[in-house]
Amino acid sequence: SETANDNSPVAVDLLLVHDEEKLKTFLTLSAREWFTQREQIHRDNLANPGFEVWGWEWIPGQTIPELQLPLNPAVISGVLFANYYSPGPHRVRFPPNQDLEVHLLEKDFQLSLLEH
Repeated sequence: SETANDNSPVAVDLLLVHDEEKLKTFLTLSAREWFTQREQIHRDNLANPGFEVWGWEWIPGQTIPELQLPLNPAVISGVLFANYYSPGPHRVRFPPNQDLEVHLLEKDFQLSLLEH
């Protein structure tokens, strides 16, 4: 959206999680909590991360070409966080190794699962 996040860039992190306990922890976090704690979470999990993270920051109205991430059979779930100014969790869980489409809207985002 041209008005996404009050006309401000939106940081987006996509996590591919391999560990059930870490997944449970991530699903308790709002996007604001994730973005505040992510550096410490990385430091605390250096020896056995149990998850992979891809991060971007997009501006309102920006169209992003298709991105391809490597498939990993160890992934049990995905979690997407979008760092909006508006209140809310701004987090969604999605099935692993699934094609996704993300729309950054004014106050939140929408994630769609695409058919192959």
